[in-house]
Amino acid sequence: MGTIRRRVALAATIALFASLAACGDDPPDSAEPGGVGSGGDPDSPVLVIGHEGGFTTPDDAYRTLPDLVVYADGRVVSMGAQIMIYPGPALPPLFEAQLSSDGLATVVDAIREAGLTDDAPDYGQPPIADAGQTVVVVDVDGRRVEHRAEALGFDDPSLSAEQREARATLEQFVATARDLDGLVGAELGEESLFEPDRFRLWVRADLDDLPAPEPGEPGLREREWTIDAVELVETRCLAVTDVDAAELFELLSDADRLTVFEARGELWSVVARPVLPHEEVCGDDVGSGPAGG
Repeated sequence: MGTIRRRVALAATIALFASLAACGDDPPDSAEPGGVGSGGDPDSPVLVIGHEGGFTTPDDAYRTLPDLVVYADGRVVSMGAQIMIYPGPALPPLFEAQLSSDGLATVVDAIREAGLTDDAPDYGQPPIADAGQTVVVVDVDGRRVEHRAEALGFDDPSLSAEQREARATLEQFVATARDLDGLVGAELGEESLFEPDRFRLWVRADLDDLPAPEPGEPGLREREWTIDAVELVETRCLAVTDVDAAELFELLSDADRLTVFEARGELWSVVARPVLPHEEVCGDDVGSGPAGG
């Protein structure tokens, strides 16, 4: 859904995203679960599209989120356009919208027509380093199937005809699903800013572990940690939920990836990763990429 045509061009700060949240018409009637997701849970994803691996930093790998999630009740959460500035914002641009029942049915039909409810085929292994995997997870008709394709979009003459066909089908589906406007039209409601109510934080006191700025680039920026209910301690996953998550969202909305926080006389690096409705805050998927949950 990163290519939704109605999306307003993103400005240079997350703070501007908040002004978009108040815009837009009322969404169409909510979709009702039925034959999709797990056990009728509205927070169960019908479709997850993301990317894992490839050449990246540990911090960015920790921040990795799916590009698109469609839930059993028709909610859609998607990644917005990335701002090409340095340093980037501390929080990713996430948006949400609502599919009608007919819109959700259209998405499910597209999943079935692409054959993604069948066992995942052999997508081959192109000899392309650091391209990463496209990951597509579907949960339709009582089956959860995970599709993983290395370096999707790259042609490799060593692949078999069957592998090429499977990759072409998956690539076409991903392009179709990311343009939900084009797929479902008016059955998709207006987008608004997605404000997470849960976060996982990677907290470090040793700032020597942080990437060193290049010559001429800005250095670390110090800010006060103002969330009294959340004590910073070194951990790979510090859970922040409920009211505290709203405070954290506000604190990080005008921070960037070179911001460090002062608490108890020490400076702390805080890498924040919003937790989506279907994910555990500090489950086994921490740092594993968008297919977890």
